[in-house]
Amino acid sequence: MGAAFVALLLLAGDLGAQGSAVTQLRPGETPLTLGPFGIQVSATSETRVGVAPIIPGADPRWFIAEVVTPLLGLELHRPTFTLQLFYGVRLFWEDPSPISTSSTELLGPDPVTRIRRVERTSISDFGPLVLHSAGLSLDGRPSRTVDVVAGANGSIGSPDYTALPQVLGTVQGALPPIVSIASGTALARIRYTGARRWELDLAGQVFHTQWLDVPESPSTVPGQTSVGGQTFVTSETLASVEPGATYVLTPRDGLGLISAFGEATYSDGAAIVTVTPAVVWKRRLTHRENLRLTLGVTYARSVGNPPGVMSPFGSSGAEASPIGSFQFTSRILRRENVAIIADATGGVDFYFDPVLGTALPRGSASAGLVAISVPHWMINLRGDFATALKTPPLQPIVVGQAPPIPIDETAFSISLAARRRVSENMFAEIGILWADRGPVLTTPDFHFHQRQLWVHISLMATTRPIPRMTQQ
Repeated sequence: MGAAFVALLLLAGDLGAQGSAVTQLRPGETPLTLGPFGIQVSATSETRVGVAPIIPGADPRWFIAEVVTPLLGLELHRPTFTLQLFYGVRLFWEDPSPISTSSTELLGPDPVTRIRRVERTSISDFGPLVLHSAGLSLDGRPSRTVDVVAGANGSIGSPDYTALPQVLGTVQGALPPIVSIASGTALARIRYTGARRWELDLAGQVFHTQWLDVPESPSTVPGQTSVGGQTFVTSETLASVEPGATYVLTPRDGLGLISAFGEATYSDGAAIVTVTPAVVWKRRLTHRENLRLTLGVTYARSVGNPPGVMSPFGSSGAEASPIGSFQFTSRILRRENVAIIADATGGVDFYFDPVLGTALPRGSASAGLVAISVPHWMINLRGDFATALKTPPLQPIVVGQAPPIPIDETAFSISLAARRRVSENMFAEIGILWADRGPVLTTPDFHFHQRQLWVHISLMATTRPIPRMTQQ
């Protein structure tokens, strides 16, 4: 079976950025070959213990949680394409419970004022949080010179605090209150390699996130909600198209030009369009190391600014921001039974925040190290960091209310996991996560305040034999 399909089974329970990590293959995981059509059922049980906020904005506290994730994967092979589909459901129990609802009771009229009062009572629910996810991917080669890749994935339901960054982005700063959320991504890319030295490609992507249960709010702006002194948008849609061309300078070097055109619209009526021309240089440093550099600029302009909604660009209504990034991969060690693979990325981009409804330059960095011991062990160490490089617009102060709380625009996470192939139908894993959130780094008295520090033990079983890990 195809690489992405195997990853569905080996990564059952992980959702990744906008749910996309479910279909990403980890180094060392070899695809199964089961003929033109395959079906597979897997289930993951994970126990967590540690310290974390129960809901966004709350103080960290001790917790114990159980996560159960059944998953169904399908794959269809044809000479010119491979189609893969998956569906999974994430069941999350936690003590103390993150679920809180309220009941409303209309009381009898006051005997003097004759005014009927409304009384709300909080109710704790110890049932599981349920998050459904589904997706598909298509990998086609209609001719020797044309490759087509397309995919879509999404999730709907009630994510817990730890799953919110996986739905919205692993280094998403501000997190919304726990509500029912729907989010999805669709993308497609076509590449032409018929010319001797030229490679042409065209890509497009659409992302949408929507709150399904918007909490009561004093905000009077449609599409906005205010909770705990912070204002959030309740939905975002981001669409982009990216044509590009790469010229092969030498067998080891390629120089490319890309231009991304995008538009972001928010539930409060705000809309932003962007144009991002950039130059890309790819170089194969050695047979084990590769480097990619990108340098460009993003020009952004507001095309919708309803009354009561602050423009992210001030009175000018536009902004130009430089962008750039690097990506480095290396096979550090490759011996008979051991392989060590490293990767590092970093740079500056222009980020559309799906929770705050802002558009700001953001700096980010990530690094990973994967060690494979054939045929059973894999150890994965990963770190991610991101922060806004510009202070977001200050929310207005309402007379008689406390000043707004600084919003979170900085996030980091460090994870370490060891996975062992127990048998042909079972994996076991033990790992630890350390993560935290805070406002912009330039905030006076800056400090992180959403610490997560917990360990997990998980077991995954599948109906089909799991391939042994091999070096790539």
